[in-house]
Formats: sequence, structure tokens, C-alpha cells
Amino acid sequence: MTPPDRVTPIVVWHNMVAGLTVSFVAISLGAAFGILSGRGAFAGIISAGIIAFITAALGGTRVQTSGPTAPMTAVSAVVIAFAYDQLLAQVPGADSEQFIDMVLILTGIAMVLMAILRLGRFISYV
Repeated sequence: MTPPDRVTPIVVWHNMVAGLTVSFVAISLGAAFGILSGRGAFAGIISAGIIAFITAALGGTRVQTSGPTAPMTAVSAVVIAFAYDQLLAQVPGADSEQFIDMVLILTGIAMVLMAILRLGRFISYV
């Protein structure tokens, strides 16, 4: 798909509708992440906005969107449930909040390393 030669009002309108649609989904999922993490809906919404800004600034394609996803929320829920339910029983004196933060930061680092090593090309084998 090639970009249009000139910007017309209909192209602007279509871009605005697409952007609003994606933002509504990102805001609701960001709020869900924030509530799930225990830090509040606003923190999740801000985090969703930050990742969208970073993705837009660092590249991708013209039609790419980025933001929180429902499967990641489910995985995070399992980690958080484990941290609050099982961690203290298995490791006395452990801090659940620090464990959750460490797991999420290490997950982010692993994703960045996979991107740097271009491991995404192997997804076709899954």
C-alpha cells in the first residue's frame, strides 16, 4: 500500500477514526493493566500512552499500532496471583511488590534482547 500523493479531508477523517478506535482499546486495556498491577487505572493508561509514543518514535511501519494486550494481562495476572499467594509461603520475608516489578522488568529486557537479535523471524516455526 503506497501513501496517497496528497492529503485530502477524507484521508484525514479516516486516519482520525482509526486513531480514535485504537486509542479506545489501548486506554481500556491500559486501565486493566493498571488495576491488575495494583497501581491504579491512571498508571496503566499512562503506561499504554508511553509505549505507543516509543513505538511511534522508534519505527515500525506506517500502519503499526502498539499497546497492551489481553494475553499479556492474563499472564501478568498469573504472576501477580503467585506473588501474593505462594511467594510468601515459599520464601519468608520476600516482598511481593518487588517480585512483580522484577518479573515485569526482566520480561521487558528479554523482549528487547529478542528484538535486537531479530528472533521474530522464527515465529513462523511456532
